[in-house]
Amino acid sequence: MYRSNSCEEDFSKDMQDPIARREYFLALVHDEDEAMLVEEALRFTIRRMGTVEFAVLVGEKNKT
Repeated sequence: MYRSNSCEEDFSKDMQDPIARREYFLALVHDEDEAMLVEEALRFTIRRMGTVEFAVLVGEKNKT
C-alpha cells in the first residue's frame, strides 16, 4: 500500500485499539498547555494516520 511520508504506520496500528484511540484524542482536546478544538484534533489525527487508514477505521472504506 502506498503511504505518504507524513503518515505513521505504527501510530495507525495503535489507533486500532479503541481505548488507546480514546485516550489519545482526549489528550489532544484537553491538553493543559495547548488544547485543540475537536475539528483540529481530527485533522491532526487523520494527517498522522493517513487518510486511507482513517477511512478504514471509521468504516468508510473497505479493508483490502
